[in-house]
Amino acid sequence: MIWLVNKAKDKYFKWWNKKDLPEQVVLIALAPIIYGIWLVVTTW
Repeated sequence: MIWLVNKAKDKYFKWWNKKDLPEQVVLIALAPIIYGIWLVVTTW
C-alpha cells in the first residue's frame, strides 16, 4: 500500500512540474478535498 502511494506521488509530482500555473491553482484548491479522501482511505 505504501509503495503504491509513493509511486502515485512520484507520478503526480512529475506531472505537476509540466503544468502551467492556472491549473496548479485549481489543483491547490482541490488539494484539501483530495487530502481528506486520502485520510479516510488510509485510516479505514
